[in-house]
Amino acid sequence: MSMGTKNSDIALAEEIKLQANEAFKAHKYSQSIDLYTKAIEINGQNAVYWANRAFAHTKLEEYGSAVLDATKAIEIDPKYSKGYYRRGAAYLAMGKFKEALKDFQQVKKICPNDPDATKKLKECEKAVMKLKFEEAIAVHDSERRSVADSIDYHTIARYQLPLEHSGV
Repeated sequence: MSMGTKNSDIALAEEIKLQANEAFKAHKYSQSIDLYTKAIEINGQNAVYWANRAFAHTKLEEYGSAVLDATKAIEIDPKYSKGYYRRGAAYLAMGKFKEALKDFQQVKKICPNDPDATKKLKECEKAVMKLKFEEAIAVHDSERRSVADSIDYHTIARYQLPLEHSGV
């Protein structure tokens, strides 16, 4: 809703959010999503509802929906670290390590002392390094094969001689 959300609506949305949180804690993720959705319908300008629903989607492995909800939370409140955290976690689960890395870097900027963010950031950095390494290897692999194919192993001994003796 617009800025015209009434106090009674805000209170009702909060009440529904608390029910949603209880459902979440009981691992009733679909039910918690339904309740967060109700809270959002009453007051769509609360970043917490979107981030919480994103988390519930992640628990159900609905990562695309989690990314959308977390992005909405970030749009509503760009300083809300959990928005980036939830989106980063969803990206991480999808194997989108570079996107996840950006989000966890944001979390770290907003909450420099968050140990969990630090841990996730390290995970992502490792994954991105590994990705870059694998990409590099994949490129060189085909090159390496063509080099290997072109070597005549009978003449390999000749390559080990000092250069000035190689002129036959």
